[in-house]
Amino acid sequence: MSRTLTNILLILLIAFIGSVMPIDIKLFNFNFDFSSIIENAISEPEPVAEEIILDINTQKIESEYLYNPNDIIIPFLSNQELSDEFKSEFLKSISFKLTMNLNQENIPTSTFAQHIELVTVSDDNHSNYALIINKSILDNLTPNHYNLQINSPYFSISESNESESNQQIKNSINIQFTKTAPCKYLSTQISKQDETWATLYFANSDYSYLIPISRQVQIKKNTIRTWLNALKDGPKDNRDLIPTVPRIPSAWLSDGALHLKMISSLNDEFVKTDKSAKFMFDSIIKTMCTLDTVKSISFKVDKKQPQSYHSMNLTLDYSNAKESYAYKGWMSKNNRLYIIPELINNANVSAIINALKSSNNELFAPLPPNVAVIDSRIDDKTLHIKFSNSITTSYPNQPLYQQFMMDSLVQSLYSLPDVDKLLIEIEGSNITTFANTPIGTEFTPSTFINPEE
Repeated sequence: MSRTLTNILLILLIAFIGSVMPIDIKLFNFNFDFSSIIENAISEPEPVAEEIILDINTQKIESEYLYNPNDIIIPFLSNQELSDEFKSEFLKSISFKLTMNLNQENIPTSTFAQHIELVTVSDDNHSNYALIINKSILDNLTPNHYNLQINSPYFSISESNESESNQQIKNSINIQFTKTAPCKYLSTQISKQDETWATLYFANSDYSYLIPISRQVQIKKNTIRTWLNALKDGPKDNRDLIPTVPRIPSAWLSDGALHLKMISSLNDEFVKTDKSAKFMFDSIIKTMCTLDTVKSISFKVDKKQPQSYHSMNLTLDYSNAKESYAYKGWMSKNNRLYIIPELINNANVSAIINALKSSNNELFAPLPPNVAVIDSRIDDKTLHIKFSNSITTSYPNQPLYQQFMMDSLVQSLYSLPDVDKLLIEIEGSNITTFANTPIGTEFTPSTFINPEE
């Protein structure tokens, strides 16, 4: 404004001098936009509104792990009172990205916007607000571990790393939570003197998983026939699990080699496809090779022995090689939680732990993502492994899920080829047991899994 007045005064001075003195105006070369002077003189520029800053303590929000959260509340502080217009615009700007832990596949969140609101939580001069995400968004989620990313261009959150000059600006907040559901989980049963445990393998109804079931059977001389009959009889939980093995007419053991003679007409009830045939053979191999006396298995089908049966090579001898697994959770239709093996190739402790945290739509990851391994080593076939204290706060007030987590962890680590015993430690804790699992002392895991009722 002051510059504009100066220019006007300069022009008036020249005009006055020109009126009293004979001056050739052509001597003055004016290259000046008078319209801009007049326009600037008439209207001042509007003051720029102060930028709205939402101060959110992301470190506190993102470090807190949630279990079955009610409403997810994100408190923040605004540098000024938010207008209704801004609130509406802010809510429209929010988008969500939901994934299961260690799984990059997006879960649909199109309905989430219907379950959020922005509220004032304080009437003082600090303009405190909270973004509330209603717990109803969890209703259609299966039990598992999730990462919810909340995005908005209005989240201008400065994150300092080691120095003030090393800052990152992000427009998202990450919330990790676990959803569980009421379930029945069986871990231990009392063994009877005249019975032993047989681990039998049955398929789920759509032949997607082979599930180990431990059953107490009477001790008899002919253990081979007892085990085969148990496979034929099928599971007691026949709503969710199905038998895969027919009656096997002939079976004999010679020098550790189990020879089974089958009849294709008896198989027809169970074998419809190559997949169901593989489940039948795998059920037999995995079940029978748990016996110390069985080292290998050979199959014969019908009197005229074919070389293959539903893509299964019958000229080979089969054995249950020592393989490593991550045991994860599978919920049946009657809400029983089973632990089932997922094969891990080139397994080591790190690979097992990562697999136990990895989720998908059907299998529940036993370990929450905030549980960390502090140290691990194998000495003389004993695995020493130390966990962060967060393992003791996993699944609060849910002892069945805590037992499921520890059983899955123990079974998985014990499947490593160089491990015969375990020694589990917990950082900063003096407890001697957690979820019926010894802490701080060597132990050999139980030989049964998913006991029948």
